[in-house]
Amino acid sequence: MISNKLKTAVLAGGVVLGSISFANASGVLGRYFDTTSTVLPDKLALGIYEEVRYEDNLFSRSVDERGGIVFSTGLTLDASRARGEFSFALKADVAYDHYHKFASDLSDTVYDIVPMIRYDQGNWDFVLGGNFVRDYTVLDRAVGGARAKYYVNGVDATWNLNLNEKWGVAVTGEYENKNYSDKDFDDEDYDLYEVTVAPYYVFSPKTKVGLSMGYAVKEYDRNLRYADSDTLTLNAFVDYRVTGKISIHADAGVEFVNYDDLPWDVYKENDALFNGGLVARYAMLSNLDIRLGLKHKHADNSGFTGGMQQDTDALLGVDWRINSKLTLSQNLTHRWSDKKDGAVNDNTEITYDATLSYDVTDKLRVYGSYEYGNTDYCNLPGGLDADYSTHIYLVGVRYTF
Repeated sequence: MISNKLKTAVLAGGVVLGSISFANASGVLGRYFDTTSTVLPDKLALGIYEEVRYEDNLFSRSVDERGGIVFSTGLTLDASRARGEFSFALKADVAYDHYHKFASDLSDTVYDIVPMIRYDQGNWDFVLGGNFVRDYTVLDRAVGGARAKYYVNGVDATWNLNLNEKWGVAVTGEYENKNYSDKDFDDEDYDLYEVTVAPYYVFSPKTKVGLSMGYAVKEYDRNLRYADSDTLTLNAFVDYRVTGKISIHADAGVEFVNYDDLPWDVYKENDALFNGGLVARYAMLSNLDIRLGLKHKHADNSGFTGGMQQDTDALLGVDWRINSKLTLSQNLTHRWSDKKDGAVNDNTEITYDATLSYDVTDKLRVYGSYEYGNTDYCNLPGGLDADYSTHIYLVGVRYTF
């Protein structure tokens, strides 16, 4: 949900990632390096908030656009603690979104819960994490935008062994289940299983370089729209971090994708396809943070028939702490989906958002935000026009205990 992305940054003091999510751009391995790069503080912060937003195109349509008001009432939790070999963290945002009048059937509870626990034995450690989401998205459905509610239940684990001062190996595993509430979208439900082995060399205290070899299996509940697939990935990666100043995780390589039981040839199936990603954050000044995200990877064709598409995502974000009370966050994101099989209605998404927050006291914060999104399609049959845009205006208040 767009408003949740804006909200999460303001409420939890986190990073706005725009309408295109880069949370997983660096994969489980990148998240492990990020998690273990700093010592978790003893922290417990509980917040409550109220938001009002206006969306001018609630159903993401190119015609018959309808705007509506949404009230969100929610709770946030940001907790962490370290005790001996064990440490844990929990971030949660749970809200009830109330849509007025004609869109009242969209009213529902939404949440984003991210737990983490780590056991560190010195020469090896183990991290168990998760991501549990209840939200909505706009599905392509062969150029017939549909707003759909969904759940994501994800669990990941990393076992890291330091062989000596210079060499290490990390083994990661990940499971993700995505399930749509509406039975009309059962063909979008899937389970994803992935395992990765990543030997690496500690080039310096700040830098690790290595190879990541992964195997993933994706299985859909109903093979009406998509085909099950398995993917083999071989990437080189570099991870560079200076605590509190800069962090970079970059990887690039090839992936080999095989689709099950499709009656036609799929674009470059079982051929080497380029994939890569970059997540970087730079605290240029004490009051200015810059974020950059890039990702190129295959995906399942979101059009009407099975097969492949290749997505290229980009993000540029800036947080400017104007003074001790006022902060401005801005993000510009771009996605290009290049469909290779079946429905070839390529699409481009551009999103800009800005959030201005003001700390009235140490515990009370007020904020406002604006977001613009635009989706363009090409190669549509019969001169069909499915392009659409959205404008979202939001004001909110939060109190932290």
